[in-house]
Amino acid sequence: MQYYKILPGKGKLRITRTEFIRAYNETSILALQPLQNRGSEIDFQIEFYV
Repeated sequence: MQYYKILPGKGKLRITRTEFIRAYNETSILALQPLQNRGSEIDFQIEFYV
């Protein structure tokens, strides 16, 4: 898997799995948005907003 942090006005920044897990476990998540990849029923991305 690949993990990214999206910063407003700066775009995507790739982060490590460890950094993702820490953010997921320690940050208050306001919303989740699943994004299905076109042409595939099983590939998807999840955006979460903090």
